[in-house]
Amino acid sequence: MDQKDRELQATKQELNRVVRNRAAFYEIMSDMIFLIREDYVIEDMNKEIEAGVQFFISPPLFDLSAIEPFTKRVDIRKAKVIPTVLLLKSLGMARYMVRNVEDVYVPDALVDRIQKSPDKVRECTLIASEMVSLLKNEGFSGVHIATLGWEHKLPEILERI
Repeated sequence: MDQKDRELQATKQELNRVVRNRAAFYEIMSDMIFLIREDYVIEDMNKEIEAGVQFFISPPLFDLSAIEPFTKRVDIRKAKVIPTVLLLKSLGMARYMVRNVEDVYVPDALVDRIQKSPDKVRECTLIASEMVSLLKNEGFSGVHIATLGWEHKLPEILERI
């Protein structure tokens, strides 16, 4: 086993330790997944629910107000909506998303917050933790945390919840 395998194993063990007490919120569901987009019509969503779809996954969220119009039209307890929390890795990544990713809203205040932080990586993990906590408190069935190769940061995110 090389160094990278040992680090991955240690990360998995740490993640299991952190998640053990939070398992109900991070329940893994196993049916069809659909991406929620503005053009996703509620009627179509209801048809999918009738066909057996158990949950829907949103694009990355950085501001709860971005999904509010949708949640006002859908009972999130009936049709489980699992928001994606994307771990930003840097100020550059946040700026790139603002400029180039149409379906994702990254507030200017969030970009400013990362820019002003002396430890930008820590700030990005803190932002992800805060979003997971906020979504949990809003009654969502769970979250999809996208780390994009930074799985070693997942325990840090979960410990703050």
